[in-house]
Amino acid sequence: MGKLIDTHFHLDHYSNHPNVYKKINEIQQYTLCVTNQPEVFESCMDLYPTTKYVKFAIGYNPQLINEVKFNPAVFFK
Repeated sequence: MGKLIDTHFHLDHYSNHPNVYKKINEIQQYTLCVTNQPEVFESCMDLYPTTKYVKFAIGYNPQLINEVKFNPAVFFK
């Protein structure tokens, strides 16, 4: 069986995210970690290096528009 690929994964939704990050790399699963807010993307990038198997993608969920103000300065940085 080939390596698995996950193209939409929210690492920040896991309370044990350090262990999940480590496991993804151990099992060599290609994973695109997406975020709902630019600030969450920045936080993930501060906590974890990108690897061959883990990459991060900046995002903003429009369903959160009434809860979280969009910050273009962070998004387009």
